[in-house]
Amino acid sequence: MNEQDMMMQALSKAYIDGSSGQADSIHAPKLLKNDRESKETVLAAVLRDLEDCQTFDISTAFVTKAGLALLKTTLSDLADKGISGRLVTSTYLGFNNPLVFRELLKIPNLEVRVSNLEGFHVKGYFFKKKDYNSYIIGSSNLTDTALKTNFEWNFRFTSKISGNTAKELEKEFEKLFNSSNELTDSWLKEYEKNYIWPKFNSVSNQVPRELEKLEITPNSMQKKSLDNLELLRQDGKEKALLISATGTGKTYLSALDVAQAKPDKILFIVHREQILKDAMESFKNVLGGFVSDYGFYTGTQKDLSSKYIFATVQSLSKEENLSSFARDHFDYILIDEVHKAGAKSYLDILNYFHPKFLLGMTATPERTDDFNIFQIFDYNIAYEIRLQDAMDEDLLVPFHYYGVTDFEKDGDFIDDTASLSRLISEERVDYLLDKISYYGVSGDKVRGLVFCSSVDESRAMSEIFNERGYKTSYLSGNDSILERERQIELLEMGQLDYIFTRDIFNEGIDIPSVNQIVMLRNTESNIVFIQQLGRGLRKHYSKDYTVIIDFIGNYKNNYLIPQALTGDNTASKDSLRRDLFATNYLSGLSSINFEAIAKEKIYESINSVKLDSVKFLRDSYNRLKNRLGKIPKLLDFEKFAEVDPFILATKFDSYPSLLRKIELDYDGKLDEDEFIMLRFFGRELLKGKSKGELLLLEYLMEKENISKDNFFTLCHDLDILMDEETFATLIKVLNMTFWTSIYKKVYSVPFIKYDEKSQLISKSDALISALKNPDFIENLRDYLATAKVKNHNFDNRQVMTQGQKYEKRDVTRFLNFDHQEVDLAIAGYKIRPDKKKMMIFLTMTKTEESTSTQIKYVNKFIGKSKVSWYSKRKRNLNSPEIKALLDYENNGMEVYVFIKKSDAEKESDSYFVGRARPLLETIRECKIDKHDGSQEDVVETYFEFIDTIDDDLYGYLLG
Repeated sequence: MNEQDMMMQALSKAYIDGSSGQADSIHAPKLLKNDRESKETVLAAVLRDLEDCQTFDISTAFVTKAGLALLKTTLSDLADKGISGRLVTSTYLGFNNPLVFRELLKIPNLEVRVSNLEGFHVKGYFFKKKDYNSYIIGSSNLTDTALKTNFEWNFRFTSKISGNTAKELEKEFEKLFNSSNELTDSWLKEYEKNYIWPKFNSVSNQVPRELEKLEITPNSMQKKSLDNLELLRQDGKEKALLISATGTGKTYLSALDVAQAKPDKILFIVHREQILKDAMESFKNVLGGFVSDYGFYTGTQKDLSSKYIFATVQSLSKEENLSSFARDHFDYILIDEVHKAGAKSYLDILNYFHPKFLLGMTATPERTDDFNIFQIFDYNIAYEIRLQDAMDEDLLVPFHYYGVTDFEKDGDFIDDTASLSRLISEERVDYLLDKISYYGVSGDKVRGLVFCSSVDESRAMSEIFNERGYKTSYLSGNDSILERERQIELLEMGQLDYIFTRDIFNEGIDIPSVNQIVMLRNTESNIVFIQQLGRGLRKHYSKDYTVIIDFIGNYKNNYLIPQALTGDNTASKDSLRRDLFATNYLSGLSSINFEAIAKEKIYESINSVKLDSVKFLRDSYNRLKNRLGKIPKLLDFEKFAEVDPFILATKFDSYPSLLRKIELDYDGKLDEDEFIMLRFFGRELLKGKSKGELLLLEYLMEKENISKDNFFTLCHDLDILMDEETFATLIKVLNMTFWTSIYKKVYSVPFIKYDEKSQLISKSDALISALKNPDFIENLRDYLATAKVKNHNFDNRQVMTQGQKYEKRDVTRFLNFDHQEVDLAIAGYKIRPDKKKMMIFLTMTKTEESTSTQIKYVNKFIGKSKVSWYSKRKRNLNSPEIKALLDYENNGMEVYVFIKKSDAEKESDSYFVGRARPLLETIRECKIDKHDGSQEDVVETYFEFIDTIDDDLYGYLLG
């Protein structure tokens, strides 16, 4: 089927018969909108078309720097491939300010024209592909809000280049382009002279000014926290922990809570003197009172009598200073950055004072030394809001993160071993400056922080940037508080462009005007990554967003980047890969963007890293145990999005087996049969892919037996697919007769027995015995509860759920094969003996290593609705499986297609992309090359999908 046939098919389904049973193709006309619930955005559609175009034309009345920021990475990748485009915009209403036009001039592969037409209001995005054009026309300007959050309607459609629609649109664009002014420096200078900044433009004046003081009203996070804190006190609690992302207003919240608690005397403790003054000002704004009510307790000032004392931990923790106060002197003590409270200085303070209420505040309660911060506060969490939540609540400024490829020469990338001379080489500095300029800032004046790999690099980079005309400084741990404050003030006043440092600004510093963060170091910790990113996320009148530029080299820890950006602690490589390619998990106006080569580096790191090491699992376990104050169950890991329970339950055959290795307090007792039963459950049922088995086992834990009819009724009442074939397979799965001999040895203990005559399902003798052991009951209930939660990701009405991953043995089970098939026997496909079901497994990218002695199979998508397929070797049209395909319609065969992105992914499961039908007219014999130069006889055909593939999954598999 050629491109034209696919277009005709798509148009027929769109405009004539929507029930044609065909999957949507790339030619399917589609309404594009921004939908927060489904995470659909106009931006995603624009980027998809940009990524595979040969050239593009855009015409929009309005453009913003934030809108351009969303496209810059893709435009950079296109430039690397020699692909360019054109843009026509306007001066209509003066919306497009000079800063936007200046930004457009930075994009080397974009030719820009400016129309002076009155009433210019068009919005169109045209993309020229190999065999067709695609178009997006509607209401969205090239602004961040129009592309991501506004209520917009746009229509996407395709056309052959020879079609009248394509010709008419191309003619209209050419007419508009040729009648518009070329954007040049001279044109822009003239425009700047006459431009009047409109009131609606938020970045109209970069001169620092004092903001009017307003009545302090709690934001959404603060209101919920205040309510919870009051409830905790009413419940007699004396301690609480607040977990809140940097920039969400922890200090003001603490002042607001002091106002509602009305203590006589308070103590506010910080670890750096720099932030004491700001904290005091926040309290004054909320509490008012007299100047004499407020005092400092530091190395130079020691106020003992004020109502509100603000102290540094270094000064207060000294024994002679603590003894200056009675133990009950303060009614309310607040500790900022309390994740440091494991240090002796903090513990000395905490052990000395006995306040009526103690509040700890932190963005990152997790520690690497196993010290339990949660225990200090009696596990009372007042409120928790992490980065993603804070973005959703609009508590922070939007940010645009750019994962940029670091400098490379002759195929050699910057890595962990790079010398200082290489890091500061002239070529690398040129490269860094080009990228930093390209990705830019919000506004016309940069105020940036640059995090380097060492103090020496910070010093050297600052000197080099100064030589290049920038105004910069560098700071290290040796610099005094006074010097740090002086440099920060210079940055805020616009007298410095950048401050270079290694890590002294990771936390405890507040510079709201920072509008660019540059990362020139390996990501060694996702906690530090978020801390450094967070330095630029406070809201400030001078910026609409913050730019984060992360230079990504050949670092082994690159996998931490998607982990940090998403907060994903599940140790699931699959989740990290999908998050790397589908970056729409940030709602609102923020975006995450990776340049193509940088994305490859991270992908390689994810594939090579070992995320299920005992150390990693122990760290995750201790993190959750500290939070809960008890041995966590598998269900706890699922609820708190920690390590995937499947990994914990299978690393050493069962979760109790793992606990025996890492938990000294674990005293559970299980016999051999009970361990075997948990091993089976963990491997085959815990992922929750099928609810029938879970429902039956949960029922039999309470009842002696259940009839087949009653079980069918139970399934149907809960909308669970259950028919005779599925039931027969379920019985064999749980009585262990389904499995191959190798698996039967491992799963040697049945859960159930079934009497054909009475049609009663009952407990096996082993399960009856096991259910007398309270430890086994507790574990089985935990496994069942966890699997039921995981089952929420699956559609129990379907044989399998599109977009989920399945092992080959899963598929033989769900397609109701008579018994499990060995993976090697399945290889790339298998047809059920009765020819009613067929499974196909494809890998889109194969490494040389995997195919060095094999056939050069090359699977490819044809658009989005079809995929190529090859038979096993030495097959022809008379081979049994090919004859079954040729008789597909008479057999009533159902074909299920599973695809893996690359065999570099070592996991054995693949995505179920949907059902498909063979295009019988394309079935043909052919020869295919082997890597040794010879050829093999195979059969080739194309399968057409019946189910439409999700755009994000399609993009991931293809990307």
